[in-house]
Amino acid sequence: MFKRVKNYLIYYSLRPWILIFSILPLNLSRRILAGVGSIACLVDNRGRTRASAQLAQAFPEKDPHEISRIIRGMYTHFGVCIAELLKFSSLTTRDLENMVSFEGLERLSQAYQKGKGVVCVTGHVGNWELLAAAVAKKFPVKVIGRDLYDLRLNALLNRLRR
Repeated sequence: MFKRVKNYLIYYSLRPWILIFSILPLNLSRRILAGVGSIACLVDNRGRTRASAQLAQAFPEKDPHEISRIIRGMYTHFGVCIAELLKFSSLTTRDLENMVSFEGLERLSQAYQKGKGVVCVTGHVGNWELLAAAVAKKFPVKVIGRDLYDLRLNALLNRLRR
């Protein structure tokens, strides 16, 4: 019951903010939401602790100060990614070309021209939402992913992606 109420509150509290940030200029939205990401880093003790443990395991040569710096950057970057996601509906092909750079795109084009389809695999590196949007401007794209924990939030995210 608590989880349903919490998800309900999250969904309905996000809607006005989504409207506000979709109207603001992209650079202003990026700066504001990067700041929100920095604040989230300070208050999200559970996420910060998990990220710290995972980074320490993946990079045992890094000292705790460096790991903390990486984590702060991760939260800030996620805020920027959200700002960009909120602008998807107004981004032109030219905007995407200015925001995303590709290496080896000609290989993807050559493979696609063979008419057999292409499978691309990528991790959550950079703004993967922006990457998919930019590729979709050049090639037909189908994305495989896991649904969010709440159907309303999942539908909202999918609407923002279109």
